[in-house]
Amino acid sequence: MSEHVLVLVNTGVKHSLAGSEYNLRRKTCEKGVSILRKYYPNITHLRDVTLGMLDEHKEELGETVYKRCSYVVEENQRVDLACKYL
Repeated sequence: MSEHVLVLVNTGVKHSLAGSEYNLRRKTCEKGVSILRKYYPNITHLRDVTLGMLDEHKEELGETVYKRCSYVVEENQRVDLACKYL
């Protein structure tokens, strides 16, 4: 049986979100949640959204909102899967 080691490292690198496109991306994702909430009133954040919901309303969301929202939803799924396997 092999041993595995999990190492968490704080690189100390500072990130400034104010000068990045973070706020724009966040507003875009909030727009996606707002659109989807019309069909799924229990949605409060993208963590409540599935890819199926996004796909069903892809045309209404538009290309940019769809891409940004689907990235977040897929990233949440990747994290959940990583946690499951850890």
